[in-house]
Amino acid sequence: GLTAQTVQTWIRLGGKVMPKACTLKRITGWSTCAGSSTANIGLFKFTPTRDSNINRSAVELADISYTAMGNAKMEDHDITSFTADGIAAGDILFSALKSESGAIQYFTLTIEVEF
Repeated sequence: GLTAQTVQTWIRLGGKVMPKACTLKRITGWSTCAGSSTANIGLFKFTPTRDSNINRSAVELADISYTAMGNAKMEDHDITSFTADGIAAGDILFSALKSESGAIQYFTLTIEVEF
């Protein structure tokens, strides 16, 4: 998520646009991942710039790292400490996953912010 990408790539990710400036307060949710290696869920923000086509990088807000317990067992997440917590109006939030090769991962998260 941190590698500079074209604006077309960022738009295609299907992130959610934040309507107002806010502060990230909490991330809660559940995930499951095959295998027993480390799995990661990343939350990122991308700040678009009007009338610009310069390749840009995203900013990591949180990296939720956990040890997979096998595909039929769920892990809970309750995160209140972040890499960055400031979100501007118009920022695009998106998530990304990383796990061992062939380890399918699923997740659902709720993101709490304070306006």
